[in-house]
Amino acid sequence: PAGQANPHGMIRQVSPGYFRAMGIPLLRGRSIEPTDTLGRENVVVIDRLLADRYWPGADPIGQRLSRGGNATQGNGSWTIVGVVGTVKNASLDQAVTKATLYFPFAQTSATAVTLVVKTTAPPESLAPAIRAAVVALDPEQPLFDVKTMAARLDESLQHRRAPMRLLGVFAGIALLLAALGTYGVLAYSVAQRTNEIGIRLALGATRGAILGLILRQGVRLIAFGVAL
Repeated sequence: PAGQANPHGMIRQVSPGYFRAMGIPLLRGRSIEPTDTLGRENVVVIDRLLADRYWPGADPIGQRLSRGGNATQGNGSWTIVGVVGTVKNASLDQAVTKATLYFPFAQTSATAVTLVVKTTAPPESLAPAIRAAVVALDPEQPLFDVKTMAARLDESLQHRRAPMRLLGVFAGIALLLAALGTYGVLAYSVAQRTNEIGIRLALGATRGAILGLILRQGVRLIAFGVAL
């Protein structure tokens, strides 16, 4: 609408097989294909968030969008050929608010790329082979920050896990103090009732009966504490 900022989103340049490697489901239309190269029709794949936002209840396949230009001009016009699932790019515990657009790598330019490899073998064992393959293509091309998806997910959760670990330590200390306090109160109570316990034993009470009497008292203390 007039007076509002132009729509924008996360931009990704991807090659064929990216969605399959990353496990991103194709919901409608087609994916990026090897034929999507320079000289062919400019195409783009969008995520479900963008499709629902601008084409609610309609099919966005075949619709066109412009990227930094006029949609009526060939260079700035891109045809939507597919819709994929929405990906959380920032945090796993936050809802996605910015849509993502996937352009064919062969039809766009990028100053840096991320290589995605999916394998059934242990991922760490493939790092030397991947490095060798990159060097074979271009010896001056750097390959760095090689990590598994599990490691990247673990890193994204560190800011959540650190406070939880600290909370767990304090909870453990509190539980220990509570146990020591309960033990102290119970031991003091037993010491105060030494004469009573002796009389009960003299009158024929068994050791099990005495133990049950003391334990019931301790359980009442614990139940009261848990209720609080």
